[in-house]
Formats: sequence, C-alpha cells, structure tokens
Amino acid sequence: RSAEEMVSRIGEALDLGDPRWRDILVAQLIEKGHREAAEALVGDPSQLGDDTLVSLASAKLRTGAAADALALLARVPANSRAALTASWNRVLALALVGRVDEARQAFERDVAEQGEAPLVALYRGLTALWCGEPAVYTAVGDQLKVRNHLVEVLGTMLAADAMELLASTLPALDWLGWSPVEQAALLGQLYHHAGRADQAIEALAIAIDGGDREVETWQMLGLLLLRQGAAADAEALLAEAIRLEAEAGTLTEQSAARAGWLAALAMQGKQDEAEPRWQQLTGTAQRTARPPE
Repeated sequence: RSAEEMVSRIGEALDLGDPRWRDILVAQLIEKGHREAAEALVGDPSQLGDDTLVSLASAKLRTGAAADALALLARVPANSRAALTASWNRVLALALVGRVDEARQAFERDVAEQGEAPLVALYRGLTALWCGEPAVYTAVGDQLKVRNHLVEVLGTMLAADAMELLASTLPALDWLGWSPVEQAALLGQLYHHAGRADQAIEALAIAIDGGDREVETWQMLGLLLLRQGAAADAEALLAEAIRLEAEAGTLTEQSAARAGWLAALAMQGKQDEAEPRWQQLTGTAQRTARPPE
C-alpha cells in the first residue's frame, strides 16, 4: 500500500487528532522513509512533540534540506530530553548552510561535554577541518560506529550539494583507516546514491585502476556504464563482477551483475553467446577458486 493509504486506514482506527497517536505515526513514517507523508500528516509543526520534531528535522537533513531542519530544531527547548539529539543535528545543519563558525561554537557549547565520546572526538576534528584549521583526530571507543556515522555525514553533504564542505571533510577518511582505493570506492557509491553518475563513474574507475576487487565496485561501474550505453565496457566489467561473485561462492542466476551482463550482450546483438559465455565465466571462476592439490 502507499503511505497515504496507510495513513488513511490508520486514521479510521485511531484518533490522529490526539497528538500522542499522531506523533507515533509520524515517527514510524519517518523511520520507514516516508518523509513526505509524515510532513503531510504534521500540518503545523508547533503541535508536534520534541522527539518527533527532531526526527522530522533529521529526515529533512538527510535529504539536504538543512535550512528547513534548522527551523524545526529551533522549536526544541534547551531543557527538552531531545535537546542533545537536536544539538547534534544543529551542528551539521549549520555547517551545511555555510555557517561553519557557528557550527563549531554550537558543538563546543551544546555537545562536547555531553555527547558520546567517539562522536565528540570525530566532530572536534571535523569542526576544525570545516574552519580551515589543522585537525588532529584521537580515536576513542567504537570506531565502526564512527565510520558508519561519517559515511552518513558525507551522504548528507552530497544531498545538500555542499561540495566544498564535503571536500574539507574527506581527510577524516584517512583518520578512520580507509585506504585511497577504499576511499575512491566509497565515494563512487555515495555519488551513485546521490544521482551523480559521472562523478560515480570517475571514482569507481579510480578504485578499480587501483586494484579494487570488491564485487560491488565492479558491478556498480558496469551497471552505470550500461545505462550510458557503453555496452562493451559494461560487459567486461560485469563479467569480472560475475567471476568475483563465483570465487566468493555468492553467485546466483538472480545476480544483478548477471542481469546487467545479459543486457550488455543483448545491446550488442550477442545474446546467442550468453549461455556458452556464462558457462565459460563461471567455470573459469570455479577453477581459479579451487585450491591446488
């Protein structure tokens, strides 16, 4: 069902005029990725609870609507239980709209003494980078969580088209142990998800030229080139993705690489070659993967 239909049916069973039910439903819609339906249900944001305001602001932030997020966050009182989460979001939103000095001040004033130590360490370095100053990062606590958060931040910057801010943030990838090849592959994925196909192709090609052997990298570049009509290049890349999947033991006939490879063959009028080529590809991969006796 569409999100609108779900809201309508839930509204028949519950009184969505009751702010408690409405806030619960808005939070669920945001969590499931239905931000527009949540906004339609909200109407007047002044009627929302603080937690729901922060959830809606965070959802807007992820789509790049930093100014809208700031307007919502301004409604959250400093003594609210949601104030710390609001402050984290405000730091990034201020940076996204170009107010990096204010972002740094907000971080030091509202977050640095209360936030989780691993993220505080990250943002202490990031805010220095954003202000054009030398930054030193000291790893604290769960670095996987920090890495995942940084990926989200970079994706948010792309959504907001904050390219200068993105460029100033990239040194943090070195802090967290991404190699140059891994950085190129990550940026390729982020550019792809942001709808920036040309930049994604460039970054993914750099990763592959640097020795990347991840299925996702070869597959994504092949599929992007296929969409641009470069069938021969796509065929070669997707064939290698198939080999890598076979070597890893994850290859199935439902593979996205296989579907794209078949489409690339068809675009070149070579669909009759598919079956023998498939057998050759998978057989070669299996022989390569077999340990020596």
